[in-house]
Amino acid sequence: MKQETLNEILKLHASYYINPKTGKQADLTEANLYRANLTEADLTEADLSRADLYRANLTKADLYRANLTEANLYRANLTRANLSGANLSGANLSGANLTKADLYRANLTEANLYRANLTRANLTEADLTEANLSGANLTRANLTEANLTEANLSEANLTEADLTRANLSGANLTKANLSGANLTEANLYRANLSGAENIFPIEGDKYVWYIVHWDDGIRIKAGCHWFTVKEARKYWKDKAKHDEICRASIDAAVKMAKARGWKI
Repeated sequence: MKQETLNEILKLHASYYINPKTGKQADLTEANLYRANLTEADLTEADLSRADLYRANLTKADLYRANLTEANLYRANLTRANLSGANLSGANLSGANLTKADLYRANLTEANLYRANLTRANLTEADLTEANLSGANLTRANLTEANLTEANLSEANLTEADLTRANLSGANLTKANLSGANLTEANLYRANLSGAENIFPIEGDKYVWYIVHWDDGIRIKAGCHWFTVKEARKYWKDKAKHDEICRASIDAAVKMAKARGWKI
């Protein structure tokens, strides 16, 4: 699509939200937008399903509640783009730059985010069920209450990512880097952590605990609890007899962390 044609569509789309009689909502279904310049474009609620946005520039674009189902966004630039509430199910975002993008409550089910850059992206309450995030950079990304059920996070970088109350049941975290990740109340049921970096499991009293490397000292995920070593010792101090197992588990976690050269 020629840039002039695209600019006219964007102009009418912007007018539509001021006065529907003078404007027209953008319908870019299956549109060829190869390398298109959509910097700061207003595409609120636009239909871009199955559109080809290969290497398109969508820096700071407003795609609030846009329909991007099965769209091709391979290596597209979506830096600081607003994708909150957008439908990206089945979309190809492999190699895309989503640095500081807002994906609050976005639908990314079965989306391909292979090696995508999601540094500091907001994925709060996003649905990433069965999404491919293999090799993705999620450094300091906010994944609070995100649904990552059976998502592929193998070799993903989750350094300092916030996974508070995230659902990671059945997720593949093979060789993922979880240094400094916040796993408060995260669901790791049946998650595969084989070869994952900066995290290791240890037997607790009733369930498996996870010990996570943080620069200022390890964190202990024990069920719904998220403790520093000091907090864990205080919590299980002078408790019932069966909690002797928990105290022993803390000691074992400390020894294993020290053996790895981690700060306690």
